[in-house]
Amino acid sequence: MPYPHISYPDPNYPVQLFTYHSSTIENIPFHCHWHKDLELILVESGTLSIQVDDQNLLLQAGQGLFINQNVLHTLHSIPGSSFSIAGLRFLPDLIFPHPTGDLADRYFTPVLNVPHLQYLLLDRENRETSDILLLLKQLLPAGKSQAPAHEFDVIAMLYRFWKYLVQLSVQRQMQTSRHLSHYDSQRIKLALDYINEHYAEPVTLEDIAASIHTSNSECCRCFKRVLGVTPFEYLLKFRIFEAAALLQTQKAAMETISGLAASVGFNSPSYFNKKFKEYLHCTPKEYRNNYLQTP
Repeated sequence: MPYPHISYPDPNYPVQLFTYHSSTIENIPFHCHWHKDLELILVESGTLSIQVDDQNLLLQAGQGLFINQNVLHTLHSIPGSSFSIAGLRFLPDLIFPHPTGDLADRYFTPVLNVPHLQYLLLDRENRETSDILLLLKQLLPAGKSQAPAHEFDVIAMLYRFWKYLVQLSVQRQMQTSRHLSHYDSQRIKLALDYINEHYAEPVTLEDIAASIHTSNSECCRCFKRVLGVTPFEYLLKFRIFEAAALLQTQKAAMETISGLAASVGFNSPSYFNKKFKEYLHCTPKEYRNNYLQTP
């Protein structure tokens, strides 16, 4: 989903820990999405690829990543490798519950809106981000703690993290580098919204282009600039990943391949099988069996 809703049991403590694992026999489909929550990721083992806007990042064990609010991103496993990541999402409201006034203008809005802080690759060899990586390695265990009042430790560390972001926002504003235009980013979000709502229908390039009020050729160029694929390529992959999600349910397991293919917008079961194997390196039946065997 373009706007995944992240639920926080306590609205006064909008912090969520998460973990993801992958292997050569388990493919986890992730769609390109964005959300208002900020995200910190630590690679505990293995290697994975994360696309952030128009950048493809290869992360190794020991590295981390910060993804800012409303930034397009998606995660990819790498064939032949496995990975394990841990992370934390939180709402910026935790830092500034009432984001108005002089302090917010100086220390809140710039962090969320500066283009040069869309993401940060955290590496111990990088002087600019090594302290943030060290803080992240302390933050995750603190978040898992069951000790009384451990939430205050987490909040204190997130304030330290925010201070690093404020300092970097000043530095990054002084630097010039190539970044995805805000206009392209907004158009892609609208196009992904359209695909998310209509993928099971006979969607055409004209339909996607019309959803962002542009020509077919400019729509293709925009997708290439931001996601590195054509609109049709993205639509196919989206449909396959939706099918993979359906295969994780007992109901979908009882359906025929032709029925499953039709439910995600494919007219040809053979073409559906071909694309499924191309993207997930196994047949739909093998994917379902692997999922059932996963503890």
